[in-house]
Amino acid sequence: MRALALLVVVGLLPACSQMMVHTDLKSAANLQDRDRDGVINERDQCQDSDVRFVVDGQGCTLYRASEENFLLDINFENGSGYLHPRYYPVVRSLAQALSDNPTLNVLIEGHASTVGDNAGVNYKLSLRRARMIADLLIAKYAIASSRVSVIGRGAMAVKAEGDNSVSHRQNRRVNAVLSDKVPLEKNRWY
Repeated sequence: MRALALLVVVGLLPACSQMMVHTDLKSAANLQDRDRDGVINERDQCQDSDVRFVVDGQGCTLYRASEENFLLDINFENGSGYLHPRYYPVVRSLAQALSDNPTLNVLIEGHASTVGDNAGVNYKLSLRRARMIADLLIAKYAIASSRVSVIGRGAMAVKAEGDNSVSHRQNRRVNAVLSDKVPLEKNRWY
């Protein structure tokens, strides 16, 4: 009986060793890091990440948010959300910046002056001003609506202090904040 068991074990050894070699080769391939980002292939969910950038535990590039104010020299008349045609070139330059950089998004901030006692009216007016610019970007310049958002600030973020016509005119405005995701670069120590 022992001889039969020994014969069976000896007969199976070559098959087992071939299976182990195949499994070991497959395991070794999974332990490699084909894109050299520091994450082995078996765990790497982003197989072609750029070696210049920091990656997470799954091998995907990490990003930081980047924001930049885009100066819009657009002012509105008191109590109005009407955009005078003289400001169309300003909106066109913003649209061009967005078209040239398809990963950029924009937040249009509407503002109001402190004229009037009703904060709710000023908020609605500032939102209407922001929407005026956003609608123009979307309808006239074909910027995707998913890239454009609006917010009304009312009179909460005045640009110019003072209770005079110049200050009030400067506060009846819109701003644009451009945002993008920028990959985190690895530190280089050379």
